[in-house]
Amino acid sequence: MAVTLENILSEASSDTVYRRGQKYYYGGKVSKVRIANSEEGTELWAQIEGNMDVYNTHVEINKHNHISFDCECPAHYEYAGACKHAIALLLKYYYEIQSAPKFQRGEGLETEKYSRNLLSYYEEQI
Repeated sequence: MAVTLENILSEASSDTVYRRGQKYYYGGKVSKVRIANSEEGTELWAQIEGNMDVYNTHVEINKHNHISFDCECPAHYEYAGACKHAIALLLKYYYEIQSAPKFQRGEGLETEKYSRNLLSYYEEQI
């Protein structure tokens, strides 16, 4: 199950939405990420800080790399394709989670807690 940037771009409802999702990802708007891995695929849940609210966003990536998404934002219900919040979560998965060693990805992994623990570990080593 390897998601590519091309996969993510093709899921976006438009190029503008993809760029906005990038802005949210790089702006650190994705938080409280949870992951569940199974034989069927990977599920992601997160909160994305939007312009008007914080939106709960859910993404599923099945074992054939088919991506489905759900978001509380109004755009999710108005347009076909992924909203900027789902794109931001997919980019977080692509850059930070998918590339992590398997032992670091697991049921209920909270990436922020993991990042803090990893940083503390390396600080102790210095």
